[in-house]
Amino acid sequence: NETTSVYLQKGLSANIVTVNSAQFSQEADLESEATYDLSLEKFSGEANVFRLKVINLPQQISYEFIDRQTQARLSQIKFTEGITSMQLSLKLYLPRNADEQVVIDKSIEFYCLVLDDEQSSQINELLSSGQSVGPREIDSLKAGNVKLELIPRGVGKIEVLALSLYHEIKVGENVNMEVRVKNAGTRRLDNIRIYTDLPLNWRSEIKPDLIASLDQGKEEIVAIDFIPSEDTSIGDFEPKIRTECIADNRRVESEDKIVRIHISARTNVLGITLLVIFLVGLLVGIVVFGIKLTRR
Repeated sequence: NETTSVYLQKGLSANIVTVNSAQFSQEADLESEATYDLSLEKFSGEANVFRLKVINLPQQISYEFIDRQTQARLSQIKFTEGITSMQLSLKLYLPRNADEQVVIDKSIEFYCLVLDDEQSSQINELLSSGQSVGPREIDSLKAGNVKLELIPRGVGKIEVLALSLYHEIKVGENVNMEVRVKNAGTRRLDNIRIYTDLPLNWRSEIKPDLIASLDQGKEEIVAIDFIPSEDTSIGDFEPKIRTECIADNRRVESEDKIVRIHISARTNVLGITLLVIFLVGLLVGIVVFGIKLTRR
C-alpha cells in the first residue's frame, strides 16, 4: 500500500483577524456614550501590527478604542508571540443635539475595521476619493471587520423658570407668581403635571396644572397662587413647585423649585394715623402754651 502525504501551507500574505461584538446594535441618548465590546482573534498572516478604524460614522460622533484590561486608549494593536486574541472596547460619544446626520430614532450603520498597512492604505484612498464605502468595498479589503448599529435617542428634560423665587407679603395676603415651563431636552414631553408641596393648611391654585405636550424648545406660562391659611403667623415659609412628565414612555427627572415667602405683620393704619394726630396736637399745644408764657 502506498501512503500519500499531503502538506497544507498557510498563505503568508493573508492577514486574517476576525472581529466580533455581542452588542452589535445599541441605543444611546444624545450627549451620552455607547460602548461596544470587541473580541479580536488573529488566525494567520505575517503582520502583527494592525490599525483600528471606524468608518461611516457621522463626524459629530467621536470614538475611541480602549484596552479592557489596562483602560489604555489605542489607535493600533500588536499581536506579540503567543498572543492570538484581544478584548477591546469601542466607545462612541454622542453630540448634544440632533441634526441631518444624527437623527433621533434613526439607526446609523457603521463598520469597525482592523487593518494591516496595505489595507489601511486602500481604505484611506477610498475615503479620500469621496466614494461610499459599503459591504462590497469592505469585503474586497479582506480585513477584519464587524458591522455595528447605533440608534440615537432623544433626552427628555424639563425646566421651571421664574423671575423671582422670593416674595414678601403681609398677614392675610397671597403670593401671585408666574413660572415658565420649558422643554429643554431633545424629545417631546408629554403629560406634564405641575403641582405644589405646601406648608400645613396652605392652598395653591395652578393654571394650567396639566400640559398635554411640549415640543423641543417650546415653553408655556403657568400662573401659581400660594394662599396661606388664615391662622398663618409671621415668619418664613418654603413651599415647593414640582413637575412630572414622560418622554418616550420614560419618566423625566425634574428639579424642585423652592419658593421663599416672608410674611410680616399687617400695618395698623388707623393706629398710626391716631398716633400722628396725637403727636401733632401735642406739638401744637406745646407751641401755644410757650407763646402764652412768653406774652406774660
